[in-house]
Amino acid sequence: MDEEQRFAFATWGFLTVEDALSSEQVADLKATVDEKGPDLPSQHEAIEAIEAYFVENDAAFEPFDPEATW
Repeated sequence: MDEEQRFAFATWGFLTVEDALSSEQVADLKATVDEKGPDLPSQHEAIEAIEAYFVENDAAFEPFDPEATW
């Protein structure tokens, strides 16, 4: 990471990696969020309720390893 990326990560808690996903992957992920988004609970609801709506359980997210170290 360069200094600008370190600053962005420290400030916002994430990095933007250009071209990390194909256009098809982005389209699949956007479609999943659009489909499931309205059903997601608000941030003020209980954690137990939120666990039932985890978007990453959708098939569109299967190619991504949640244990990956970047």
